Amino acid sequence: SFMWKVYGLGLRGAMQGVIFPNVEYINSFPDLAYVYGNDFGFTSDPNSTVKYAQEGNNIYLELLCYQPIETATDLASYWEAIGIEQYLPITCDSSDKYTGENKGTVEMVKELRQLGWQVKKVKKTKSVMYWLTKMREYKIHIVKNENYRHAKKEAENYRFKEIQGIQINQPIDDFNHFWDAARYAFMSYNVQEYTMFY
Repeated sequence: SFMWKVYGLGLRGAMQGVIFPNVEYINSFPDLAYVYGNDFGFTSDPNSTVKYAQEGNNIYLELLCYQPIETATDLASYWEAIGIEQYLPITCDSSDKYTGENKGTVEMVKELRQLGWQVKKVKKTKSVMYWLTKMREYKIHIVKNENYRHAKKEAENYRFKEIQGIQINQPIDDFNHFWDAARYAFMSYNVQEYTMFY
């Protein structure tokens, strides 16, 4: 069994129940049209920004940001510094740190739009699992850059939940910042009606 290989024999291998087991690491982003996905992270969670392209049965991902960023202004400065184009769509999650306030989840997105970014919010009409299952039909390539160790760590640890040793069709809500950003870009790229502008 997997546990015996790891703990008995000391071998390292793919964890059981990994959601994206067949990831390939590549040296550079291909010459394809691309968009961006972003998963907000404010204090303990990283803000994850991913460059996304898709061709045929392949998805290409490059992790461009993986650190907590508190405000829209700071995020805009970071994006500018790393050369993210203001005119390209960036699809973001629809929950952020202002959820508790009456304005709800749109603050961060609204502020970024006021700063001139083509930020849109993902519309959560289907389950996370629905989209992960769709993404699993593709071969995923991740670019080796200065942030890719975070993507690799998530690739190795983003797993399905187990209940009494039985894997269920639900992801563990952990090691998913990179994957969430990738999923928002995937949704935006593949199904126009699932994202909306504010």
